[in-house]
Amino acid sequence: MTDTLQIGPSGSAPPQQPAPAHVASSRISYDPMVILQVYVIVLIGSPSIYVIGPLGAAGTPATILGVLFLLLWLIGLVTRQNRLLQATAVHWALAAVCVATVLAFVAGMLRPITAAEVSSAVRGLIMLASWAGVILLVADTMRSRARLASFLRLLVLMGALLACLGIVQFIWGINFIELLHLPGLVANESGGSLYSRSGFPRVSATALHSIEFAAVLGIILPLAVYLAFTATSRRAWQWTQLGLIGVAIPLTVSRSGMLGLIIGVVFAVCVATNRQRLWMLLVLPVVAVAFRLAMPGLLGTIRELFLDAGQDQSIDGRVRDYEAVEAFFVQSPWVGRGPFTFLPSMYRTLDNQFLGILVEQGVIGLIAFVCLLGTAITLCLVTGLRANDRQRRLQAYALAASLTSAAVLCATFDVFGFPMAMGALSLVLGAAAAAWRLRHTPAGRPGRPVHRTRVLRGWTRAALAGALALCLGGGSIAIGQATGGFEAQGSLLLGIPTATGQNRYDSKTDVPGMGDIVVFIMNSAPVAAALSNDGVEDYTVATGQGSLERYTEVIGNSPLVWISTRASTAEAAADQSLRVLREIKNQLAILQSDRGIPFGVRVLVRDDFSQPDVFTRPVSRAPAVGGLLLLLGLGALLAVAILRRVPAASREASAQPAARRHRIPEPARQ
Repeated sequence: MTDTLQIGPSGSAPPQQPAPAHVASSRISYDPMVILQVYVIVLIGSPSIYVIGPLGAAGTPATILGVLFLLLWLIGLVTRQNRLLQATAVHWALAAVCVATVLAFVAGMLRPITAAEVSSAVRGLIMLASWAGVILLVADTMRSRARLASFLRLLVLMGALLACLGIVQFIWGINFIELLHLPGLVANESGGSLYSRSGFPRVSATALHSIEFAAVLGIILPLAVYLAFTATSRRAWQWTQLGLIGVAIPLTVSRSGMLGLIIGVVFAVCVATNRQRLWMLLVLPVVAVAFRLAMPGLLGTIRELFLDAGQDQSIDGRVRDYEAVEAFFVQSPWVGRGPFTFLPSMYRTLDNQFLGILVEQGVIGLIAFVCLLGTAITLCLVTGLRANDRQRRLQAYALAASLTSAAVLCATFDVFGFPMAMGALSLVLGAAAAAWRLRHTPAGRPGRPVHRTRVLRGWTRAALAGALALCLGGGSIAIGQATGGFEAQGSLLLGIPTATGQNRYDSKTDVPGMGDIVVFIMNSAPVAAALSNDGVEDYTVATGQGSLERYTEVIGNSPLVWISTRASTAEAAADQSLRVLREIKNQLAILQSDRGIPFGVRVLVRDDFSQPDVFTRPVSRAPAVGGLLLLLGLGALLAVAILRRVPAASREASAQPAARRHRIPEPARQ
């Protein structure tokens, strides 16, 4: 229940009268901080492989809570007509990310697309809704500096708990993913196995992967530094939390983790007082020596990860990603192939979230995401520069450092594929918006809602309505005119000819590795150019269970070779597959005749097809229509927000008479 203060004409406060019981009960409100605390605990404490069965990968408790947060925020947006908090730049940047993602979703559904890609894209929209709900609820419910500080303390506490689990796992090898999960949930995938690098176990605790574990701690580390440096009570506990997080990150034996640790250390050096810097100079060498004595060889292994990066296969794979990204990017440079459709099981794992966004959402999506991170970092830096006390300054700089760490880590792994890491990033983004909003609020006092008035400008309303109508009309035309395609598939078996009278199926005539050679030749530039001149533009060749998508990392190993061609008509797809088959036979003959291999022992195509199997690759109009409606809904919300915006001077002027006419809530005492 909230007490109110009636301001009379003379400015005096009349005596407070107790409200009737039925009025008091109707004004009881529930603290949203409670559900945010539940979210943080579930996000870090419940492994994300455990889901509500029917919902699949989108059914993690944290994801469901995030979607609930978005619904609560939308309800609040509708019901708080003239008590809306001022939207920050983070709100607008988040809106741009949502619009870009939904736009890419609609475009992706209008190309020939598989059912697996459609399912992943829909699941991705649910995840985006969850992350947006977390950002918005954190941004709009931190009404005082004390509340924001309390929220950050909880986040650091859970980070320290995660670090503690990682340390225990490193020492005793306990699989916490198998031990810690909420009852009633089912495992959506396997996880939790402890694997090693250079003889050292790579810990993950409740995270899906050691890199996710390192990323979450790297995001939280600057916040732990801020709490330790500004602690006025329980200092030992704050420094203990910082120490646990700092010790746990190297146990992942990952370059990503060390980058996060370096950013945290640099931040600590920059914001520390002279006395704190002196203590750091004394303590850090001791910690390094103790670390080396307790775990000999670990620091050397981590050092070699950076010094020998040029010979590392993971680095080589990241370099090869650029060729694949370029090939897919040119197909749809502006809106991409569709969010969350570049599946590792079909294509390849892009260990760079920025490249993943470029492929899936195009230039528009990448710019929107970079603007979201950059806007939040900028707001935090400006808040810190304008702060008039060290507590607020370090808090803002810590949030900026956390977001900087997240931005750097986005370039080292696909953060969208790891729910815990993306959830932690969403929490910090929301906290950044809250810190900006509270930049002028005294400690312990809630921020005052902004009274908005409608801007009834006819041309503004007409322009926004015209934009929505244009979006509806253009989207409807695009959905109606979208056409699918056709794919032809056939297989062939490589082998050595059998002797006369010999049973070809009982005789051992396998040719290990020959299928890989055929795939390599058919994917080479000269052969691709020759087939292109012959009218074959879109084809793939794979062995065994390998993926039939271009630039894939899913490689099979078998003398069984698959051919796939794609065209706008069934006849063209079938004809092109036969041309690829003829080219394989020609290349086999050229390869072996040039080396003088006798005909009797040459590898030939033993079994092939005369007509391939042809099937359609349809577009997905129903999801596209749903995406268009969602896009229009986002546009309508933005239009309402734009219409309700007024200049700051006008807002302050209108707020003054409103304060005299209406009852103003008394600030809550923390």
